Amino acid sequence: MRLRIVGDIPAPSPEEEALAEERRSELLRYLDELPDKLREAVALRHVLAFSERETAEALGISPGTVKSRVSRGLQRLRDSMTGVGE
Repeated sequence: MRLRIVGDIPAPSPEEEALAEERRSELLRYLDELPDKLREAVALRHVLAFSERETAEALGISPGTVKSRVSRGLQRLRDSMTGVGE
C-alpha cells in the first residue's frame, strides 16, 4: 500500500479511497432501509454528529428514547452489514 503525502498528513491511495467510498455507499443504503424513527435518530447522532440532547430536541422525544432508537438502529445496521439474520 502506498500513501501519497499531502502536507504533513499521508493521504489514502486511490484504492483506499475507492474502498472507503464503496463502504460509505453500502452504509447509506442500509441506513435508508431502517424504519424512519430509527434512521432519523441514527442519522442525527452519527451522521450529523448531533448530541443526544440535540437529537432529542430535533425529534421531539426524550433522551432515553434517543438512546433506545440509536441502539436498535445501530444493531440493525450491524446485522445487515454482516449478514446476520439472512
